Amino acid sequence: MSYTILYRSMFAKVGEDKYIPMVEVGDNNLYEGFGKYERRVRNWQSWRVPGYGHKLVLSKKEIIEGIDELINVAVRKHLNKPARQWDVVPSGPYWTYQDIYKNYGWLTAIAIAGKETTGTTARMVRNFFMRGFDQAIDIQAEFQFGMYPIRLCYYVDGNKRIEYYYTLNQMIADFEKRDGTECWVEYFGGIEKMWDDHRKRRIK
Repeated sequence: MSYTILYRSMFAKVGEDKYIPMVEVGDNNLYEGFGKYERRVRNWQSWRVPGYGHKLVLSKKEIIEGIDELINVAVRKHLNKPARQWDVVPSGPYWTYQDIYKNYGWLTAIAIAGKETTGTTARMVRNFFMRGFDQAIDIQAEFQFGMYPIRLCYYVDGNKRIEYYYTLNQMIADFEKRDGTECWVEYFGGIEKMWDDHRKRRIK
């Protein structure tokens, strides 16, 4: 069964109470590299927050509402529905709140890195996204080599287009202009160094 793996969350703060919810995700069936260097493919990209379509820049309140909605979708779909014979065995013949929260990963094909879908609970998924605030980077502090380490991606006639940003005002204006269109944001460049440097600052 194909499922989504959630690796890390590190939101990009682009203004006062303005965040791009950036997460590192991948598919369990896709690999890159060879031999001892083989690993599952994973990419840093913006999370499409439930209830807000393709909106790229959101407030903390909007993102939290989206996290709650992500979990509530599973509740609305499965609560009091009969369990199928191949489902993770619930506490009875019908799905309860407790069963759904405990087996959230199984029901939604989501796994936290290091876990299977059957070991991924709704609380783990919620905490994964909430950590994105604690681990958020101030994008203005990451300006280097004349640009920001964030880019906008979209398709035109089947061809991927990428926009890079040299001013914060240009970035925000472009993101707001594209609100509601099919697009996403990616980190690029020295993301691992950015993660490690930011992690060291958090530990201190």
